[in-house]
Amino acid sequence: MTLTDSLHCPACQGRLAAAPGGFACSACGSTVAETDGIAIFASSEPRQDPGFSFGRHIASGDWASRVKSAAGDRWPVALGKTVVAGCGGAAAIRTLMADTSGRPMLAADPDLHALLACRAGLQASGIDPAHAASFVQTGFGLNDLRDAVADTIACAAAASGILDTNAFLAAIYRVLKPSGRAAIIVPNRRYCLAWCRAVTEALSQQAARDGAWAAFAHPALEIVAHARNLLLHEGDTGYLAALDEKHLFEPEALERAAMEAGFASAEALPLEPDPFGAATTLALLTGAPDAEAMAPMIAAVGAPWFQLLAPRDRSLWSVLWLTKARGPEIRVFKLTPPPKTPDYAGPAVAVGGTMPRWSVELTAQDTPDGIAATLSGWVVCNTDVARVRLTLDETPGEAPVWRPRPDVQDILNRTRVYHPLNALCSGVDSVLFFPGVHDREGGCPMRLEIVLTNGLVVTGPAPATLTLNETTVIAH
Repeated sequence: MTLTDSLHCPACQGRLAAAPGGFACSACGSTVAETDGIAIFASSEPRQDPGFSFGRHIASGDWASRVKSAAGDRWPVALGKTVVAGCGGAAAIRTLMADTSGRPMLAADPDLHALLACRAGLQASGIDPAHAASFVQTGFGLNDLRDAVADTIACAAAASGILDTNAFLAAIYRVLKPSGRAAIIVPNRRYCLAWCRAVTEALSQQAARDGAWAAFAHPALEIVAHARNLLLHEGDTGYLAALDEKHLFEPEALERAAMEAGFASAEALPLEPDPFGAATTLALLTGAPDAEAMAPMIAAVGAPWFQLLAPRDRSLWSVLWLTKARGPEIRVFKLTPPPKTPDYAGPAVAVGGTMPRWSVELTAQDTPDGIAATLSGWVVCNTDVARVRLTLDETPGEAPVWRPRPDVQDILNRTRVYHPLNALCSGVDSVLFFPGVHDREGGCPMRLEIVLTNGLVVTGPAPATLTLNETTVIAH
């Protein structure tokens, strides 16, 4: 796929033509730069290390061969014109080349470094990048691609990092030709939750037996805490917008969204079934100390949760396989009823039988623009805790609860009052800003609340006023 045949002007959607230093729009005259053979549509900003990401993890290897295996006889004899969104390394491009009949693909990624690494990887393996693919730096919204230019779209690391999943699916539909198909790898929410429960159960049992945490515990808890952050805050778009990775997906919800976007069929297929989590553990923690010794234990203690999964959910990653109809279709959809509000028999049921406990340290300073408060500590409950809400002078600020705290398991949860997942990922550490709020004479009015994911808000004992420039410990 050549760049001029595949892309349009970002300003007016006019046709692009080759010009000195890049491309020019024949309609409005806007120009698009080209660097080392890569069309630059998106700005390249230095990125801080965002930590672990399920999307980047799956995109780091030859994900295309795994998709092909999962698709089975759905995989076409020839892919036709192919767009690879989120190309990752060169391995996936090399695999897809076998089915593109010698046609160059279009590799699209918002990260210029990823595109350069892919080109370098192709060169290192003896492949001329110009014969394998055209490269474009553009957002995963695919706004710079023309309508109906691709027979196939393959995507590994994009969907979980896009806030508006419906808009992403609509863009995939727009770029595909009639009868086209798309394969999108996404992390499976249910499997991820089962794996997190299995890991924390195994780690807590090992620590109780040996009297110390294994070297494996730290890297494992970092991944578990990352997943728990996404699990607890699904649907909170204001919070998720600031995260590099934003979603874990339930297969039927994705299928329904894809059908609403216009696709003729949508199937979520398990990428590599791992019914008991051992292979997944080794894949996520390659090179971590004690990983090979802990993987069988995770599989054993996690059996009660993994066995509850349906066959389609028995893989950490799913392949969303989409097909576009040959022509227009008449579609009739039934409205999805809104979720029912839980009707709890009493407060004890709503909080999982045991009231939340917490210990947080609060330090605040007054600035010309408002009060800046540092909130750190832990909150643990048998029902999932979403955040700590601090209200200063009727202005609320919220700190998410998800960070690793093995000390809470050691000190507070030896008798297993709480599930180890809730205790081990009970940390809170945030800086909150309250614009326009300033110290009053004698302190600033304050209120501290614990917000659970089921909607319940627990108000705890706390000072009525906050004294600035001092550390206040609030425990319950």
